[in-house]
Amino acid sequence: MILPTGSPPSRATGGRWVAQASQPAGGLLAVLDQCCQRLVLGLGLDEIFFHRMPILMAVEPHSMAWVAAQRGPDRSGASWCQVVAKGPCVTRLVADAGKGRERGVKLAREARHAAAEGQEKAATVPLQMGLDVFPTQRALQRVVHGKGQRAERQ
Repeated sequence: MILPTGSPPSRATGGRWVAQASQPAGGLLAVLDQCCQRLVLGLGLDEIFFHRMPILMAVEPHSMAWVAAQRGPDRSGASWCQVVAKGPCVTRLVADAGKGRERGVKLAREARHAAAEGQEKAATVPLQMGLDVFPTQRALQRVVHGKGQRAERQ
């Protein structure tokens, strides 16, 4: 977009330019999202909080690309199922042992199985869930650090 010469753009004018440029970009991003969903085979699931509102997120572990996000309203199984459903070709999930996430994966498996039953030739994409090792590694570091401090004191 070409900016007019002369005085710098005002705040109101700059906002209008951003809004005008975002409309075609939004259409392009929707098409790219649909194309790239088939390339994502694994997801790491977790949540972050923004003013006490959970944001459920899914990250592709190898590229660390943030591929899905959903703001609130809770961390229930139904909410996690909606996040997992955004990856139709995902075969492997990695997450900590949260009850909502586990229930969401179970619901996503059931939904995939029900969809495959409706189509005669379609094969169900398996959905396996593994545990995130970060909490285990962190707990191990605490134990090793404590033992090291005791050994140094002695």
